[in-house]
Amino acid sequence: MTEEFPTIWHYYKSAFWEKANLIGLAATAAAAIFGDPMYLAIGAGLEVAYLAVVPNLPRYRQKIARQQKALLLAQKRAERHKKYEMLSTVEKLRFRRLERQVSKIRRMVNDSGSDMMFLIESDIAKLDYLLESFLNLSLNLKRYQRHLQSTDRRSIESNLRQLQERLATDEVLAKSSSARTAVQKNISILEKRLNKLDDLEGHLKTLQAQLETIDDTLGLLHDQVLTMNSPEELSTELDALISNVEITEQTLLDTATYFGDLHHLERELKTS
Repeated sequence: MTEEFPTIWHYYKSAFWEKANLIGLAATAAAAIFGDPMYLAIGAGLEVAYLAVVPNLPRYRQKIARQQKALLLAQKRAERHKKYEMLSTVEKLRFRRLERQVSKIRRMVNDSGSDMMFLIESDIAKLDYLLESFLNLSLNLKRYQRHLQSTDRRSIESNLRQLQERLATDEVLAKSSSARTAVQKNISILEKRLNKLDDLEGHLKTLQAQLETIDDTLGLLHDQVLTMNSPEELSTELDALISNVEITEQTLLDTATYFGDLHHLERELKTS
């Protein structure tokens, strides 16, 4: 859970591309071309002084930080909307309910003034992170469900049993090492496919449980804010939930190759 801030290079780049600075550079260049070339040296000196001072002014840095924050927020909203449109109708309704719940929490905190100062800005930012994580996990859950629904597990298990029985009883295979090797390869591929499917089913259950936990925790947060009760417990539960979500997301990254592995096994089975 990280937040991006402008770098020193970003401050200098923004200062250089300020409209007033560009106008000044253009005017200096025109004066040097059509008048005295000394204006070029003067302009260069002024530009160096400008870039040495303006990017380091606290007020200018605050301005650039606000601009970048607004830009990042707009980008995140656009990305969130794109992901949202990929959800099913039921998933959209669930996500919108959670969004309304988070908005209500924000309003309660803002309206209460100092009574809810225990909910500092970093705690509020965690709500946006949880919403984004809920959206990402929902999309991954949908992907896992779609793949598992499109895979005929019973057919794979049936083919595996037939090949294992054939390997044990077929006299032709007993005499032909090349034929036996081919059947053993197919058995190995089918076993790997089943193992991959087992892994995906396990991750699917983890995702379902994680989504329920996020849902329940946001409900708890709403109740805690409403009653202004046990802020320390609230913060602890938020941090624990975010830690679990981050572990789940890392697991998803680690298993991102599963679908590629499954497709590879399917192609290998067809060509064997």
